[in-house]
Amino acid sequence: MICAVLALVVVGCNTSDEIPGFEEEKTVQSDYNLILNTNGILSTQHLNADADSMDFNPDEADAFIDVALPELTYRNEDVLGFYHEQIDCSGKVTLHDFKEDTSNEITVFGDISDCNTLTVTGFTHTSSTVYLSYVIEVNSKNKTYFVRAIDITAGEENFVDIELSKNPLQMVFTNNRVFVLTFDEKETNENGLVTIDINANTIINEMNLGYDARQLFVDVNKDVIIGYDSLHTILNSKTFVLTYVNYEDGKEPNFATSKATFFNSNGNLYYGRPTTDSVFPSIPAIYDFGQRTVYLYYYENFLTEAQMQFEYEIANTTMVSYDNSNGLLLVGYSKATGAGKGGLLRIKVAPEPELIDNINLDGVPYAIYIK
Repeated sequence: MICAVLALVVVGCNTSDEIPGFEEEKTVQSDYNLILNTNGILSTQHLNADADSMDFNPDEADAFIDVALPELTYRNEDVLGFYHEQIDCSGKVTLHDFKEDTSNEITVFGDISDCNTLTVTGFTHTSSTVYLSYVIEVNSKNKTYFVRAIDITAGEENFVDIELSKNPLQMVFTNNRVFVLTFDEKETNENGLVTIDINANTIINEMNLGYDARQLFVDVNKDVIIGYDSLHTILNSKTFVLTYVNYEDGKEPNFATSKATFFNSNGNLYYGRPTTDSVFPSIPAIYDFGQRTVYLYYYENFLTEAQMQFEYEIANTTMVSYDNSNGLLLVGYSKATGAGKGGLLRIKVAPEPELIDNINLDGVPYAIYIK
């Protein structure tokens, strides 16, 4: 099936378009658990919030283990995972369950002694297994590729290596399957997709994706979104049926390379969209997959010049999410003054974008968990 993106909407420019996820005003108490990047260290900051205000919650504590900025990050529902390289050739996986408020650290690759040959390229996890894709470089012309499935319920490192024929770039997990984005660096320079069944730890499907596949996402239907610059593909994770969504020139959502992404319960993607027509490198955006419409939230349309430059000192968008209970867009940003400072803006998305409030932070928003 082939479809096309229908519209790109700049919110705040006298549009009457229905904004996705917008509901009538209500106020519900929410707890924001922010992950902040403070000069390369990740830690948590708790906030109390409702539809009208938010403030620090100094009494809230959690089991989150402060860690250095990781090489790889992956979130699977309530669990946020980090992968860190270690100086002794091993690696460390940290899993924090926000719902249960538990943290778990696992040492991996203890069997590999030559650090120069190992490059970890992808990371995903389930409640019982961690998956890491990696490359072993025997010499400049000879590389081998693997996905390592590590049973984290065992008392010691218990793993299975699944060999691949092409270079793995990224992985996602859905429907009891791991999907691996690959790159054929030896012959065609094309991307591919490998599917691994987690029950048997075997490859059950491989397909060619052509050129310039940028990133994999998992949507609320548990299907796989394959992002390109000029289109995206929706892969049914059970049947492998593909739906192609092409973009018209000038209407590209540009979510394919964004790291600041969040799917809400309605299936809308909230993300930082790169832009060249604003003073900011990226702006908050929403992509409605059902309507195939992009909604752009230029800071210039809901903040004054004084707010942008002097009061909030916004440098760039670092995190975009959504408070479903209160119907508010959450925008994390870094400050132009640097020094590891940032802030969190809350925006009423419709009928016109309206700033609700802002809070200054001793760190730059990296991720958020809302309950």
